Amino acid sequence: MKTDALQQPVGELRPEGAAGVERGRGRLWGTLTLVSMPVLLAMALVYAPEDANQGAAQRIFYIHVPSAWIGFLAFAVVFVGSIAFLATGKRRWDDIAASSAEIGVIFTTGVLVT
Repeated sequence: MKTDALQQPVGELRPEGAAGVERGRGRLWGTLTLVSMPVLLAMALVYAPEDANQGAAQRIFYIHVPSAWIGFLAFAVVFVGSIAFLATGKRRWDDIAASSAEIGVIFTTGVLVT
């Protein structure tokens, strides 16, 4: 009996040891992100010198523009992943598109806030 790719349960396809390594890497990257974000914000909003014409307002570009680029890139990955999922039916492409959509929403919200 052949099952559809959409009906397969979501779960780990790796051995248990590999899943533990991935979890450890995720925690490492999460910790590094939490430590580096305040440093980034301080350097962009306090340490960077003021522009001669725009004054302190130009400092927001150090956060606003990169967030916009990452948001655009994330939604481009959603587009590619969605097309690949429709073409192949592989669950992996749907997972990539879904996770990239979450990242895109976060960074686009940052753009709108700034």
